Amino acid sequence: MKQLKLNIQTRDTSGTAASKRLRSTGRVPAVIYGESGSRLLTVGEVELRDLLKKTQGSTALLELGEDGVEEAHYAILKDIQRDTISGNFLHVDLQEIVRGKPMTADVAVHLIGDCAGVKLGGVLEQQVHEVTVRCRPRYLPEFVEADVSALAVGERLHVSDIKTSEEVEILSDASLVIASVVGAGAPVEEAEEEADA
Repeated sequence: MKQLKLNIQTRDTSGTAASKRLRSTGRVPAVIYGESGSRLLTVGEVELRDLLKKTQGSTALLELGEDGVEEAHYAILKDIQRDTISGNFLHVDLQEIVRGKPMTADVAVHLIGDCAGVKLGGVLEQQVHEVTVRCRPRYLPEFVEADVSALAVGERLHVSDIKTSEEVEILSDASLVIASVVGAGAPVEEAEEEADA
């Protein structure tokens, strides 16, 4: 599990005008949700960009630091809203994490292995890029791996095929197709029909 630090500040104001003023000072409006309720925050734009570079393609447990608060609090990034044109940050959602208590989180699915079907001219397609897991914070994986080595043309890999440690439970539907191999230029539906024939 990757653990990183994120500095936060509490904010008292909300609304479009207040958020616009915050962003003009290099701060991004944020909110944290959890069993203790919700709280309005801000995070630094530069620090947030650096954080995203470090967590690209993975999930990290964040240790939240705040001036005047000695007790450590933890969270994960839940959602980041950006301006569709400029790409600037508009808002950040954080999910509060309580150490020692089970949590749920969405983690990325990374495909690994040299796919047998691709070697024979097939095309590997990934349909699901994230799954929901449940575990204690200390066991939160940065991502889960799905091995596509044995996939032949027309075959599919399901959520049920993902292997994790015994401390991590995958909550996503076990029958969801993670990846499939289709013949070059053939749509997934045709490959599925051939596999079912």
